[in-house]
Amino acid sequence: MKAAHLAIVALFVVSSCFTKAGDDAARSELGFYYSADHVIKTLESEEKGSREHFMLGAAHRKKDNQKKALFHYANSCFSSHQDQGLKLFPGTVYSFVTGFHFKSDYYNDAVGEIAEIFFNYREFEFTVKFCDLVKKDDPGLYRDTMLLKSRALSELNRHEEALKTLSRLTVDFDDPGSLSLIKVRMASLHEKTSNTAEALKSYLDALKTRDTGWQSGIAVKNALKIAEKSGDTFDVLDALVLGKAAYNNALYSEAADILKKSIQNSKDQNARTEAIQFLVRSYARGNKLQETDSIIQQYRSAALPEADLQKLKADELWAARNKTAGLAVYQALLEKLSGTAHQEVLKKVAWYMAEKRPAGFEKYVLEYKTKYPEDMQCDFLLWMLGKAALKQKETAAATAFFEEGASKYPQGVYTDNMRFWLYKIHEAAGKKTDREKRFRELVVQHPDSAYTWTLMHRRQGDYSVESLEKEFDEGLSSGDREAYLFAHTMLTIKQKDLKDRDRRLKKLPSADTAEYRKLDDSVQKLSLSSSCKDQLVRMKKYFETGYVDGITRELNLIPDEKEAQRDKNIALAHFGQKYAHPYHALYSTLELMKYHGTPESIALMYQPTLQRLMPLSFSECVNRTSGEFRIDKNMILAVIKAESLFNPKAVSPVGAEGLMQLMPATAKGVARDLKLQEYELKDPCTSIRFGTHHLAWLDRMFKGNFDYMVSGYNAGPGNVRVWQRDIPAEDADYFAEFVPFQETRYYIFNTRKFLYQYMIINR
Repeated sequence: MKAAHLAIVALFVVSSCFTKAGDDAARSELGFYYSADHVIKTLESEEKGSREHFMLGAAHRKKDNQKKALFHYANSCFSSHQDQGLKLFPGTVYSFVTGFHFKSDYYNDAVGEIAEIFFNYREFEFTVKFCDLVKKDDPGLYRDTMLLKSRALSELNRHEEALKTLSRLTVDFDDPGSLSLIKVRMASLHEKTSNTAEALKSYLDALKTRDTGWQSGIAVKNALKIAEKSGDTFDVLDALVLGKAAYNNALYSEAADILKKSIQNSKDQNARTEAIQFLVRSYARGNKLQETDSIIQQYRSAALPEADLQKLKADELWAARNKTAGLAVYQALLEKLSGTAHQEVLKKVAWYMAEKRPAGFEKYVLEYKTKYPEDMQCDFLLWMLGKAALKQKETAAATAFFEEGASKYPQGVYTDNMRFWLYKIHEAAGKKTDREKRFRELVVQHPDSAYTWTLMHRRQGDYSVESLEKEFDEGLSSGDREAYLFAHTMLTIKQKDLKDRDRRLKKLPSADTAEYRKLDDSVQKLSLSSSCKDQLVRMKKYFETGYVDGITRELNLIPDEKEAQRDKNIALAHFGQKYAHPYHALYSTLELMKYHGTPESIALMYQPTLQRLMPLSFSECVNRTSGEFRIDKNMILAVIKAESLFNPKAVSPVGAEGLMQLMPATAKGVARDLKLQEYELKDPCTSIRFGTHHLAWLDRMFKGNFDYMVSGYNAGPGNVRVWQRDIPAEDADYFAEFVPFQETRYYIFNTRKFLYQYMIINR
């Protein structure tokens, strides 16, 4: 027995070593960022373990070469056993993958992929057999494989077995997304067997589970078709379910038709009330305002006050971005509402007025901050009042508003904006003591603010290393937190020496560093505690191969609960850092900091956290392109972070693509300049080269002015020319603050911040 046991252990050790071919990060990058052709070219000539075979299988599937994909998936099933002459017949492959060998980490995934390939070849009997080999270790994979099994059984006309498969699946998956999908598949099976009554019931069950998402769109459309053909009518509760789902899927006319009928037939007062409310919402969202007003007049009552229905109408207009029409309704309602409804409406009016600043806008803004001073978001209104006064050169009024905001809401979202401009006002007035007070507040209380970084970069020359070190030591001795944190932060900015920073970090009280240490430890040690921790740990294999589909599939099953979401971000930060996926590492670290309420202080965070937040990824491409176009490598990195958070696959709502988010028209012009006929913007190096070429062009246009360059990159050079003409060029900060596009305002300040940070860590 001992000899047999030792033999098994030895075999396991050998097989484990065999799967370690190549560098982990290099393999991950290959899967994450390169084309299928490149993956195939790179791996075909190398020694291959299960990981490499799995990657080749995925690459060949992308190329729609099913037979080669099948070969490689089969050979990825075992840690140390491959068959280079494997015959690709269903029975032969099945015998091979059910052999007695040590299964690799990719066994379940490979068998699931093989099942789908044979389904496409219409080998439905074998599809079922392969599906039955997949275990529940990877929940998303298991769910999708069982759904595939039900489809194969249906193709074999074994409909009862298919339904039983789906029914068993509802026991294992009770999350709304999965249940809705399973119910839609059950409905589809019932339709296939002409059991329309059961199909309709299953579609309604799907909508009761989840009335948003693509499954609900299918369910509501198919349910309506069945009802139309059969002449079935719905009771009020089912009609309400259908109506709400139709509304949620932007089928506003259909929603209105269903809801009108349910109101007429309803004996359930609560359901009738909700149906009326959704009818108003459907008409308003569909911009049928005459019908909306008619319904409001017809159904207004003590249970449904006209003011409440009018507010619903305004809410829908507002949500549909018809804010001008919504605003008129809100203003008319202000005298008729009370309590939380009044606060909600007045807040929307005040915010709209503060952003648009029409004549007399101050009335609503002042009313809101006077009536509801406990609302922390009043800091925004005070900021906007002060900003308007600043633009009108009413310095005293601006100062008063900013002082009030900084005093009442010291931790407000816009308090750093106000403290920054108070600093500038004091500086212009020659009030050095007041100016210094505001600067220190910004450095200590707003270490993550882009405004703070602008001033820290600008002021670093005003302090000597000796004076700051003295202040640091004295502050620690006396317990003056503001003094030692200020000195420590400014030394970090000035010296640009992370080793020296780390030396000081060890001297700081644990109260200042505990949260950063806790965050860093949780990511480094992969400390998970939620019910989905095993599922998250198993995602390692997908990061090792750069298998985005596997990562996405499993993440979709992580519940929205706080603990599970925290664990998800810990896992993504951990694996993202280890396996060359800077977007996951960066974004998930930011989410963890938000979760813990930990400010993004470059002076206090530990180096692994800093490396995740300030990636130096794609360095070869960045350095090469920096030299080619004579653009600072740190500027390139700053723009990448501002544009895409280092996500090469990013696509914006307006169609910008890749790491540096170039619009297709801009990319076409760059390609013409570079004499390129074909290009792929989601390729990291291509995006970096194209984006840097565009930055170099803007650099020449705006004679090296950083703010104008990045404004032009974000909003187009034509807009910048207009702003140069319209905005007095008092200083760079004034220009940045008063550009008309909010996105561009944030972009200028944030890109400055990222540039200054990269200048510290990437010397």
